[in-house]
Amino acid sequence: MIGAKEAFKLADADANLSSKYGFSIVSPPADVLIHENEVFSAAALIWRSVKRRDIHWGTSFLFWKSGQPWIVIGGDVLFQGSVGRTDLPDGSFEQLNESIQTKLFTLPDDTIVLPGHGDPTTIGIEKQDNPFVGFRAGLNRQ
Repeated sequence: MIGAKEAFKLADADANLSSKYGFSIVSPPADVLIHENEVFSAAALIWRSVKRRDIHWGTSFLFWKSGQPWIVIGGDVLFQGSVGRTDLPDGSFEQLNESIQTKLFTLPDDTIVLPGHGDPTTIGIEKQDNPFVGFRAGLNRQ
């Protein structure tokens, strides 16, 4: 399962950046392509994909519980005390920050964030303490 806009990277070692590091890793095509704002059910949970254009640096997924956002699987967007890399091809701190401010930081503070690397966090903690995009950085708009 992969976001439809990222699917080409599975079979392209240049696009997935593995060739840059001397590995040239490719994958078979995904079984399922997830499209923008698609809502689907899996493992008795309701998921909603968040558009790639809305979340810079990949597709994020929201789990809903009792009609409210509950968990974000955020990939390489927002980490505990950090953010995704913007020094790679198609990276932009301005786009990443805009995505975080307008899409993730509008979720309830108790929404759990499961990043692609590192420990879980919450939207509220990152809005307050994240040194790159939170109040400490002077960038949080709320």
